[in-house]
Amino acid sequence: MPFNDLREFITFLESEGELIRTKKPVDVKYEISAYIRKTSDEQGPALLFDNVTGFDMPVLGGVFSTRKRAFLAL
Repeated sequence: MPFNDLREFITFLESEGELIRTKKPVDVKYEISAYIRKTSDEQGPALLFDNVTGFDMPVLGGVFSTRKRAFLAL
């Protein structure tokens, strides 16, 4: 199934239970990478951080951390 853009893919991941969206403030230096590493090690969902301290843009991570999500993306 081809996706038109990243937003469409994010919506699909959310509907499949393959994405967790968080509005909690996170620090770009250590927190984001720690959360992504932890969920990736446990074959958990991808993460979308909506409130990154010091930035006005969300961060998406862990999209390719499982074989299933990698296949979905491609």
